[in-house]
Amino acid sequence: MKKIWRWVGHILFGAAVLIFLLMLFTDSPFHAEWGWIFMAPSVVITRVRDMRESGRKVEPLITITLCILIFSLSLYGLLFI
Repeated sequence: MKKIWRWVGHILFGAAVLIFLLMLFTDSPFHAEWGWIFMAPSVVITRVRDMRESGRKVEPLITITLCILIFSLSLYGLLFI
């Protein structure tokens, strides 16, 4: 199960990087929110895995909270603005 979550995190991170590169090198009207929609879950998966391996809880929880905030603001920006 750990390998599956690791691969899911890597795939989401790769998708976010590709979106940011497409925004940089093309003239297509991409929104930056699409990159954050994929980047935030990738960071959360990585931090949860690190939290289980190292036993530290404060720094990963702060990072997870900020990623949830970024994800929700990006989703709000895509849906309602």
